Amino acid sequence: KIIAEQDDIESKYQISKRIFNVLVVLAILCFLFLQLGSTQIAEAMGDIKLEVIIKSVSWMFLLMPFLSVGRGFYQGIFNMTPTAVSQVYEQLIRVIVIIGVAWYAVRHHWSIYKMGAWAMFGSTLG
Repeated sequence: KIIAEQDDIESKYQISKRIFNVLVVLAILCFLFLQLGSTQIAEAMGDIKLEVIIKSVSWMFLLMPFLSVGRGFYQGIFNMTPTAVSQVYEQLIRVIVIIGVAWYAVRHHWSIYKMGAWAMFGSTLG
């Protein structure tokens, strides 16, 4: 919405850059919070073994500024094709990785925690 409200393409680029910079800072803070606080979060959840899953999820935050601003920019110039295509590919990769990890984990007798961590990493890959 913010990008769509801009009058010209240069303004759209400028606001995108500012939004991206803010999101990068927030993403790094979220990443660090989850990486450094994973033990405390897992303990608060009642299962210390969730620490590795929390850490694997944290990596996704580092990619969010690129995804958010990229999709938002194209939506702001009323071109929905890149957003739609990226969402389809994201889901496709995520599901393939999760199913592949689950299959591999069962065949190799991984713990549910190791399987969960790798499955969550699939979301990051997507």
